Amino acid sequence: EMGRNRGHWWSPDGRRMLISRVDTAPVAEWWISSPTEPATPPRAIRYPAAGTVNATVGLALVDLDEAAPTTEGATGSSTIDVDWSQGATFEYLADVHWPVEGRPLLVVQTRDQRTLAVLEVDPSTGAVEERHRTTDEHWVDLVPGSPLVANGSLFTVESRDGAYRLVQDGIVLFPNSLDGVQVRSIVGADGD
Repeated sequence: EMGRNRGHWWSPDGRRMLISRVDTAPVAEWWISSPTEPATPPRAIRYPAAGTVNATVGLALVDLDEAAPTTEGATGSSTIDVDWSQGATFEYLADVHWPVEGRPLLVVQTRDQRTLAVLEVDPSTGAVEERHRTTDEHWVDLVPGSPLVANGSLFTVESRDGAYRLVQDGIVLFPNSLDGVQVRSIVGADGD
């Protein structure tokens, strides 16, 4: 539903991976039947309806170099858990970005989808630090390509003054020149 269709993200150098684990066991079952085939039994699906328990999502950082088997056949201690939920404040891991320069970024959202945060992961410890937060009394949209890091700056797309604006480190770029223009995604940055 959030446009995220994968659960793993490679580091730019290909030596590490962030891997999500989703546990749907606590989520209520719903039954789906086929009206065109009434003789077919319904199938069960897990669906976290509003106000019910959501799936539990974990995240681990795996160092693939250390995960390689040793001569004895054992593997090194290569997995670091990443606690991104911040005490259950955020239930949705909406996206992950691993920039060429810098640390992995997690896009997380509250269950009511009114708060979105960008968390930066320390690859050596798995600790997260909030780098940016956006709130709205109604809804915070997820925007493709956002966030993006270029030259140490964090670029996001946010709803400001009735339009979706390009924002650099919390400051709207071109605030008066884009009246009526909606930024729909960030495709990339050339470093300037």
